[in-house]
Amino acid sequence: MEHWTEEVAANFAVLTELEEQSDRGAAILGAAYLADRLRDILTDALLDSGLAFSFKGSLNEDRIFQGPLLSFGAKIDMAAAMGFLGPHSYQDCHLVRRIRNDFMHIAVPTGFDDAKVRDKCGELWTAKNVHWRDQKAPDTPRERYLHTVMLIWNLLHSERENATWEIEGPYCMM
Repeated sequence: MEHWTEEVAANFAVLTELEEQSDRGAAILGAAYLADRLRDILTDALLDSGLAFSFKGSLNEDRIFQGPLLSFGAKIDMAAAMGFLGPHSYQDCHLVRRIRNDFMHIAVPTGFDDAKVRDKCGELWTAKNVHWRDQKAPDTPRERYLHTVMLIWNLLHSERENATWEIEGPYCMM
């Protein structure tokens, strides 16, 4: 029970930080949180499988995560290949990555209301189809982005704890 209390506190801390950020900060930090969660789940899986590169008995993370799994996109692809992301969360993670790139690689001020970013946020499957109890669907592009980031962040935690998420409707797996 204490573990879940810590996890809930961590979720609220992440959400609070994201909500307090500018659009650019929220986009970049949201993607960074997902990338970190992917790194955690991949590290655990590689250690558990015995496939991890070892040096003196510990995972040599520099060799793996500074090489073939350096990029956010590579972590997404590997997590999907290992079964940690279903097709919808896989697609949404890549959209989050692309939205993050839109904010990172544009020197002029931009926001979630920018047409290019807004359109990508409109494609986020999770924001349209998965909601907390009695919560309405997010309205704005920023809300859709943050909603998607937090739900996938939690999904990855559940996967890390060997839990399974199921949602109602035609899809049983994200």
